[in-house]
Amino acid sequence: MRSLALYHLKGGVGKSTAAVHLAHLCAARGRTTLLWDLDPQASASFVLRVSPARGDLARDLVRGRASVDEAVRESDHEGLDVLPADLDNARLERWLAEQEDPSAPLRVVLQALEQRYERVLLDCPASLSPLAEGVFGAVDALLVPTIPTALSLRTLAGLVRHLRERRRAGLRVLPFFSMVDPRKAQHRSVREYARAHGLGFLDAEIPHAARIESAAARREPLTAGAPDSAPARAFASLLDEVETRLASGIEERELRRRELVELVDALDGRERD
Repeated sequence: MRSLALYHLKGGVGKSTAAVHLAHLCAARGRTTLLWDLDPQASASFVLRVSPARGDLARDLVRGRASVDEAVRESDHEGLDVLPADLDNARLERWLAEQEDPSAPLRVVLQALEQRYERVLLDCPASLSPLAEGVFGAVDALLVPTIPTALSLRTLAGLVRHLRERRRAGLRVLPFFSMVDPRKAQHRSVREYARAHGLGFLDAEIPHAARIESAAARREPLTAGAPDSAPARAFASLLDEVETRLASGIEERELRRRELVELVDALDGRERD
């Protein structure tokens, strides 16, 4: 089993959208898949037509007081189940904060899920919390959707620094560009700089597209309703690249934080000019 967390400290970067589409694609390709919605906003649960969980179900599951069978819900898509979001994660956060290692109980749950699923994707809240710290120490890889703007890059640079020890311990951090709009000069310049300087972003990127937003409103992933559309193909390319990275065992390209910061500073200077 592979466990992949969709995470970014900054909200509004297309995190839940990517989680839904990647999870659906995994299932459509014949892998038993679970999407664990850890974000109280419950966007991923909503798109997959699964109601939010009763209060404290996530905490009960992590504490061993609820079983996987009690927690998991089927989606409308074959092979794709959902662990729905709790609208209030506050008690889970407080309990994890009391643990010496907040990753340990999450690893226990993931080990239990290993008996049933080939892929588990976690949609994480946009916060640096005990829950996030637990996820960092429990999953195989962190997928970081990043809008090609100065603000998103600044946040990514801080995250890279924060995860230094986790990365040394084996956490694979895979950033990719999300909500890309080539009509915007800053988007173009950031992408060009990142590619030219080998900053460590995946090659696949997700476009800014009205079709993605309308699919969320219809509560149907584009990979199900319009699999031949450009955005759906972009998500498929992203999954292909992630799977290749995970299967290869090849060392990741270094996430070059110093050059990220230099790019951010340069962009800030242009804005002031």
